[in-house]
Amino acid sequence: MPPSSRGRVTPVFILSLPRSGSTLLQRVLAADARVATTSEPWLLLPFAANLCEIESYSAYGTKLANIGMREFMSSLPSGADTYRSELARFIGTLYDLASHDDAAVFVDKTPRYTLIASELKRLFPDAKFIVLWRNPVAIVASMIESFYGGAWRLYANYVDLYDGFEALHRFWEHDAHDLFTMRYEDFVRNPEDVLRRLGDFLGLDGLTLPDDLSSLVLTGSLGDQTGTKRFTKVSNEDPDRWKLAYRNPYRKRWVRKYVQWIGDARLKSMGYDYHDLLSNIDAIPVSADKILSDVSRLIFGEFRRRFCIDIVRDRFGGVGNGKRIGLIY
Repeated sequence: MPPSSRGRVTPVFILSLPRSGSTLLQRVLAADARVATTSEPWLLLPFAANLCEIESYSAYGTKLANIGMREFMSSLPSGADTYRSELARFIGTLYDLASHDDAAVFVDKTPRYTLIASELKRLFPDAKFIVLWRNPVAIVASMIESFYGGAWRLYANYVDLYDGFEALHRFWEHDAHDLFTMRYEDFVRNPEDVLRRLGDFLGLDGLTLPDDLSSLVLTGSLGDQTGTKRFTKVSNEDPDRWKLAYRNPYRKRWVRKYVQWIGDARLKSMGYDYHDLLSNIDAIPVSADKILSDVSRLIFGEFRRRFCIDIVRDRFGGVGNGKRIGLIY
């Protein structure tokens, strides 16, 4: 197994879907002098993707690169395990260099690490892993409100809502005994108790809740800019706020199908009641507000996902500016 503790600081990974409160948790942890962190480094995704066969595209040809890297790994003394060991050493060194002298842990919070959660555990078997759950219908509502200003553009987050959820839940089921599991709702309702238990898990005795988070600004442009401005302290906002996002028949139908896709068993394991969620969705009053724009965005979103419009746009965006179009793999 690749060593994960060769560095000075211990890696701590916060694993969750976007809009689950991970930035809030990260900021609370960052208030402690023993914690180093930066805002969503996305550092391990390109390296671990080679081990997980995640679909990706590049001008140099990702498929060919994966073939070349796998063949190279096979020439190493212990194959892919040697690659993992050296990758863990390399990333551990970067975490050390990004940490201040008093730091004992480095917190890496990157939402799409859900896609490589199991591989992270193989790379860093001695790291600390925090799995943060949140009511999935509240997550979707928060995406609509925070990412898209109320517009129905969820097609941009299907990789999180479906692939990311499945990978994270599978990882959590397999390693739940070795992880710290918490729910966003419990954290905002009783943060002192959650932090006490989390401090014990991380080996950070006396981990406390800061009175004011306004001065805790994480370096980096990624991460939750909306929540950083909105929340200066941990607060339990209206638990029914998410219902405002589903006030037409199309949205209610979509989120109902999403809850059904997650299913009773998985929701129960996360601490949520399947039938209560469906009942609450069914009870939301509806109108025709935004339904035409929602349906048009649904059609566009399906076209965009199936035909990889973002990739085509990026590749053709330079035409006319002296750029050539290369093949995409």
